[in-house]
Amino acid sequence: MEQLYSGHCHCGAVTLTIPRKPEVVVDCDCSWCSKTGARWGYFTPEELVVTGTTRTYANRDRNPPYVALHFCGECGCVTHWTGLPILEEERVGANMRMFGNNAVSGVELRFYDGKNWNGSKPPDVRCESIILP
Repeated sequence: MEQLYSGHCHCGAVTLTIPRKPEVVVDCDCSWCSKTGARWGYFTPEELVVTGTTRTYANRDRNPPYVALHFCGECGCVTHWTGLPILEEERVGANMRMFGNNAVSGVELRFYDGKNWNGSKPPDVRCESIILP
């Protein structure tokens, strides 16, 4: 039986549910990720269940934008991102900071160099990965 993990924004108006721990958690230092403070776990769109109402912001550093950032309209916490039609990947990003430690314990945390990423290949790493406690 799969383990379900649930997390929520600060005020509890938006809840995220995932069916498993992510394969990795990504800490990216691009302007978008560093300003939101998010650490991303990746899932298929069917795996991430969102309850509650979110507002969205489409990134403007790419033209056209390729993802929409979702956040709680009450407390402002960034909850997840979804791909816009231009994104060719079938995945979404869940902000793993919305979850307790049990959803990330034992998972590799990778540090991506998003500041210098040009989108043509996977981003480089900025330092050695760690395993989350």
